[in-house]
Amino acid sequence: MVRNLDQFEQLKARGYLGEEIVIGEGVALDLPAATAASRALAGAIDWIIFMVGMGISFFFFIRYANAFFLSPAVIRVALIGILALWVWLIPALTCGLTRGSSVGKFITRTRVVRADGGIITFRHAFIRATIGIFEVYMLQGVPAFIAIVFSKRGQRFGDMLADTYVVRWPKRRSFELDIPMPDSMQAWARTAHTHDVPGGLLLNIVSHFKAIPTLTDQARQQQARLLAAAAEQYVSPAPPWGTPPEDFLAALLVIRNHVEFTRSQLSRERQRRALTAVNRLPYQPAVR
Repeated sequence: MVRNLDQFEQLKARGYLGEEIVIGEGVALDLPAATAASRALAGAIDWIIFMVGMGISFFFFIRYANAFFLSPAVIRVALIGILALWVWLIPALTCGLTRGSSVGKFITRTRVVRADGGIITFRHAFIRATIGIFEVYMLQGVPAFIAIVFSKRGQRFGDMLADTYVVRWPKRRSFELDIPMPDSMQAWARTAHTHDVPGGLLLNIVSHFKAIPTLTDQARQQQARLLAAAAEQYVSPAPPWGTPPEDFLAALLVIRNHVEFTRSQLSRERQRRALTAVNRLPYQPAVR
């Protein structure tokens, strides 16, 4: 597939910055990567929190270590354990449990995602944290910052090895936007089927609706046509000929909202039935 440079530059000029994604009809879209400044700020916030926590842990341990008559060797091992806890284990667990977030990332509205835009796992979090010991703590973050500035997707070395990167996270999720189903799309929506739409494309569509008040009419129509052309391959049947691009995009968001909500409801119902079935099983104590 040949990348359409003109369309890519048009989208990029309108604020769609970050990782380039090339999809149907040669249309290039972007999953917005976090800037080096926002990543540095998030990292500084997390570093301060971890350093304060580690300092408090050291203070109380040293204060009460003598009360337990610990040997110098045990004290050294414990101090190394506290250090590892705050510079490796806690950062990794925080990132894994929050699915790519932290206090600093929450404040700067950024998040770690997989290279394909999906949610990270604990494996990704621990790889990032392990490499972070060397490039962030031992080397004062210099190689990490250089890699973020010069890499294509703003990745530090831990991101490159874990196959992740940090994106700008929207303030509200797409299905929380107050976008109604256009009247002209009601009949089509009742028979339309959608495939799973890439997260980057949905994020660009949401960004378009958020940016409408700041766009000129020409820019608004141009972006809507590009996004509609990219999204059309994920629906069947195609929208009626002559449908305004923004009406189609709004209908697509409403449909995906309904699909995801229905999936969530079904998943919770299956979990409830499974839990009920397990609770009904007769209890049989283990035989020793």
